[in-house]
Amino acid sequence: MTLEIGGKKFKFYITPGHTEGDFSLEFMVQDNGASHRAFVVGGHSFSAKKPELANQFFASMDRIREIALIPPVVTVNLANHPHKNDLFANRDRRHNGTEANPFISENDFFMFLDQQESLAREEISELAQSVKSD
Repeated sequence: MTLEIGGKKFKFYITPGHTEGDFSLEFMVQDNGASHRAFVVGGHSFSAKKPELANQFFASMDRIREIALIPPVVTVNLANHPHKNDLFANRDRRHNGTEANPFISENDFFMFLDQQESLAREEISELAQSVKSD
């Protein structure tokens, strides 16, 4: 689904996994006259409260990766929790005169997806171990 507000387009994707109703969002941003594709992954982590959603989580991460690779490739990761993408540190770098915009990266978004999948696998493994020991 696409929503246009004030001439800006926001595209929404259903990306279940953390919960069944999670959605992710993409939109274009500008920096010094250059356009960059931004993405917010909704439900970026596996929920131990709903382990039955694990397959949906990994399917959504795969789908997000495929979507993000469609040109223009996603270069701005705006995670829905600031600690997941160094939001405040990047903001401070930006305000302290860093020449390159720290929010723009060809790799950070994809490293973020890899990290979230790795964390989910660890959590699933820990859950499986706790079930075995019970």
